[in-house]
Amino acid sequence: MPHLFGKHDSSVVVFVRHMCHILSMTKHDKEYEKFRRELIERIKARRKELALTQEDMEEEPYSINVRTYQRIENGETDIILKHLYFISKKLGMDVL
Repeated sequence: MPHLFGKHDSSVVVFVRHMCHILSMTKHDKEYEKFRRELIERIKARRKELALTQEDMEEEPYSINVRTYQRIENGETDIILKHLYFISKKLGMDVL
């Protein structure tokens, strides 16, 4: 079957797939995304409240790679349990 889009239109295909995924999200998925966004905002606010930079999150104890932390704060990646534990300890907060 021939491709609907030309070789250079792969971004259109990616966009359409992304939009289809968003439209097909279940209530559960939407609740998770809301929880995730709120958690990230709480983490970011607490870090700023403590006057810590993203780079400070890399210092011991409970260090986390600065680029990994930036990806978490920017919502580019999900938080794995180990990182969530380190972040909560570093910021002295309950995350759940």
